[in-house]
Amino acid sequence: MFFRVIGEYRSERQDGFYSAVSGGPLSVDGVLTQPTAFNGLQVDFLASYEPTPGTVAFFGYGAAMQGLTAFGFSDLSRSADGFFLKLAYLFRR
Repeated sequence: MFFRVIGEYRSERQDGFYSAVSGGPLSVDGVLTQPTAFNGLQVDFLASYEPTPGTVAFFGYGAAMQGLTAFGFSDLSRSADGFFLKLAYLFRR
């Protein structure tokens, strides 16, 4: 048996675009650029079982969550889930 847990937290901020000459906001395709923010947590779990060499089963689950504030783990809401199963068998003669 083998287990693995991977967690990644990401917090990003990007301001809108401003003119270097006038300091006014710039537009892209006629739309003013707005500041953006992202706060997210991605957690992945993987378990594998290898009863004999060449035969293995993998079970995995991943969850993505997003929040409104930086390091606000209490306000995270789930945005995506994923589950997978993989079975491999080696045929011998």
